[in-house]
Amino acid sequence: FTDAQNGWIYQKKLFHTNDGGQTWRQEHPRGTIIQMGKATDGSFWALEQARSDLTLWRVSGDSYASWIKLGYQFPFAMNQVYLSIIDDQNAWMSYWVTFQTGDPNAGSHLYRTSDGGINWERVTPSKPCNFYPLMVSPVDSQELWMGCGFPYVNAAFESPDGGESWYERQRGEWGSFS
Repeated sequence: FTDAQNGWIYQKKLFHTNDGGQTWRQEHPRGTIIQMGKATDGSFWALEQARSDLTLWRVSGDSYASWIKLGYQFPFAMNQVYLSIIDDQNAWMSYWVTFQTGDPNAGSHLYRTSDGGINWERVTPSKPCNFYPLMVSPVDSQELWMGCGFPYVNAAFESPDGGESWYERQRGEWGSFS
């Protein structure tokens, strides 16, 4: 929900309510909404996948037609995309390109924005995260946690300074985790 009245449900279809969930109407995006997230300041963002294009939107409370496109084109197709929104200016996105494709871009990719999604800076993931799916989870704008792994290769990292540095806090054979 972006406020007490306006909310969204997504999976293969997108639905919107503007009366606190009493009624829902289907919206018709170009592609599939693969992730939505709300920042601590109440702003709401969405990632839309249409074929190989990934589009980032700032979500308003009206309808899909009024979403604001944040015009950044990511360089290649992605698997397992994770969007972590901190506030209206700061967010992290990580994704993984599978090794089975033979793609030279295979592995983990980590990006951050500090201008509301207009520009994204690529950040080198911490080892051992550089070859495995990872996810950034903010406590606030400075304290971040990142988990990465496949079954049997898992690690958790903390950043006390907004992602400038990362410290390994735990590693183990935890199996799959979210």
